[in-house]
Amino acid sequence: MNRNILILGFTFLIATSSYALDCENAMDTYSLKECAKIDYDKADKKLNKTYKQVMSLLDDEGKELLKKSQRAWITFRDLNAEFQSDSMRGGTGQGLIYTSILTEMTIEREKELSIKLNQ
Repeated sequence: MNRNILILGFTFLIATSSYALDCENAMDTYSLKECAKIDYDKADKKLNKTYKQVMSLLDDEGKELLKKSQRAWITFRDLNAEFQSDSMRGGTGQGLIYTSILTEMTIEREKELSIKLNQ
């Protein structure tokens, strides 16, 4: 019995490791969630880069204000995404909505911070 479970597990790993993610044509929930995560990771990296650039331009007081506002924004972003996705509570789409909201808000925050780079 344990041997059959082990074989089944290896078969699953082999099958899923060859899975090519096509975000342009994603249709199933797994692919949509994975693609949403990729989008969020890109937005988050861009935000972190802009945040560091802005921090390098600020004096100590400005840096402290940015840190505080960023912490508050992260709390708001996460709670807002949780609230927005609650309409799908327990459903397969809840995680997708949650991640999509995180992405949208992260993109907007990066735009807000990048304005400081152009002043």
